Amino acid sequence: GIETSLIYAEAGIPISFMAMPNMGSTAPASVLGAIIQGDAESVSAMVLMQLAYPGAPVFHSIITSLMDPRTGGYIGDTPLPVNFLAVQMAHAWGVPSLGGGSFSSDSPDIGWQSAFEAGFGASQIPLAGGDLCGYMGLMNSSMTIYHEQIMLDAEIARNVYETYKAREVKDLDSTLDVIKEVGPQGHYMRQKHTRTHIRDFHYSPIFDQHDQDGNLREPREIALDQFKELEKNHHPEPLPKPSLKELDRILAAADKKALELGS
Repeated sequence: GIETSLIYAEAGIPISFMAMPNMGSTAPASVLGAIIQGDAESVSAMVLMQLAYPGAPVFHSIITSLMDPRTGGYIGDTPLPVNFLAVQMAHAWGVPSLGGGSFSSDSPDIGWQSAFEAGFGASQIPLAGGDLCGYMGLMNSSMTIYHEQIMLDAEIARNVYETYKAREVKDLDSTLDVIKEVGPQGHYMRQKHTRTHIRDFHYSPIFDQHDQDGNLREPREIALDQFKELEKNHHPEPLPKPSLKELDRILAAADKKALELGS
């Protein structure tokens, strides 16, 4: 990991070492203790990169978890302020933070627990001031990925974004005019203002969807259909030919080196 990071730092690619203190096993059974230890681990790696390549772009990350005292298992989602503290430490050092919350769930399957943990975790990111995040689709303490959960988490992310994004107050005069025109106990369905702005809002493609018979569809079913549609029809724009040629050269050199080391 260190060798790879040094190569990235030399190339000017932003890098981070994610500290993952587990309270009770690899870290003290203390929120502050775990954060302090995680901060030391992350910052020491950032310092190493700066010593090797001054000015290399870095970011900070602490993902704190808890050991289950009954089983020794991993509990990633805890009702503790660890995400907020991690972001504050990053910003105190003047670098971006990978964290503040996450979409991942400890649940082994999609259900109430996964919905709660993904939704709650995602909503913490803007509140904590996190700069980067990820883990979409990850379940079972980040050991399993569900295709449909990626789509469900994307919908959560869109809703969190719509809730917390910066908004401009515009067209206030026209809004006040239409309120005056409709008057008390009226409706706005016939107003041009409604026809103009009704599409300004996000309407979920997953929630409250019905089949041809009028039956309400399960969000998980819809999400899986969405993933299959993307998998079948989405074709990313290929890299430029010079980039592909350079990648082939790098892989060939790596294969040659591996053969030399193996002989």
